[in-house]
Amino acid sequence: MKPLKIPDYRTLKFRLNTTTNYYEKTPENAPFAKIPHELKVEPTAEEKIKRNGAKEIIHGRIRDGRYLFFTGIISTRHAGLFHGNHYENDNGKKYLSLVLFQFTPDRSGLTVYFFNRFDVYPKLKQAFINHFVECKKGEPGGTPFTQNPIND
Repeated sequence: MKPLKIPDYRTLKFRLNTTTNYYEKTPENAPFAKIPHELKVEPTAEEKIKRNGAKEIIHGRIRDGRYLFFTGIISTRHAGLFHGNHYENDNGKKYLSLVLFQFTPDRSGLTVYFFNRFDVYPKLKQAFINHFVECKKGEPGGTPFTQNPIND
């Protein structure tokens, strides 16, 4: 099998605000409009989302009657790592983007990896995630897979 290429992605870090129960982007993040400043994790209520394997959802605040961001999050074989997707409609063309969510063990921090307009067929998704995790482990200075993603 050919080695999987890791496409370009954005990394965004969040810290849990225990007053609002929203994860808030930390100051070092560069602006990125596809992921809002605040994200909230809640149990999945909708059966259709549960059937897809998402026991939880993650969403932004509501503006004009719609969530700024919304996806079910599905656990992977890696502790604290979940995957979801972002749907985008650009001039009638549908795009899905893979999104990985890495929580700290105590869930006080969250790192989001956003693969803009890149998704993987369901049968290959876990292999891609495994490869991504292995590549991240080799980075200097540690990663969320080798240390807590939010450093004080």
